[in-house]
Amino acid sequence: MQIYLVRHGETDYNRKRLIMGQMDILMNELGINQAKKLADALENKGITAIYSSDLSRAFKTAEIIGQKLGLNPLPTKEFREHTLGEMDGTEWTNDLEEMAFEDFEKIMHKVGAEDMLDFYNRVWDKFLKIVEKHPDDENLLFVIHGGCTRVIIMKILDATNEIFGALTQENCCINIVSYVETRKRQKFKIEKINETCHLDEYKTHI
Repeated sequence: MQIYLVRHGETDYNRKRLIMGQMDILMNELGINQAKKLADALENKGITAIYSSDLSRAFKTAEIIGQKLGLNPLPTKEFREHTLGEMDGTEWTNDLEEMAFEDFEKIMHKVGAEDMLDFYNRVWDKFLKIVEKHPDDENLLFVIHGGCTRVIIMKILDATNEIFGALTQENCCINIVSYVETRKRQKFKIEKINETCHLDEYKTHI
């Protein structure tokens, strides 16, 4: 099985470095063009099912891809982005970017953010449940958020929170993971991370 993990197209909040969390923000014009390019890149990959976050920026991306592939995306609330509570809608600053994880956790507690372990578990548990119910000869597409893809990669690597923060996920990037249920170990193998060459002139530049 080939599993494609892709991030949604650009929004104005991405452009302004504003935290979206679980706010239902629409893609902008560039994001829609990115989604179309992404659809072209995913054509003829043998994808048999599309699962998507039910937030508009991801689900619209999934619909654009689905139209190209002749598939209807399945909205999945467990793949919503991590929410930072009262900080959703505020600027993602360099200070936050460089903050130690322990200090960031203290801020999250104060603003009513979703617990990180709860976030990891809801994304990973749903992802694993979906993958395990499909036969190995199918290929799956997940249209989700940067944080959700980081969780999945981190879990596959059995990595620490530091790896979560170190993974870059650009708008409409492609990540590829293979899965073979009959392997005795390493059922998941990461083949590609944050591929954006298909976007050409439509890349996000911040």
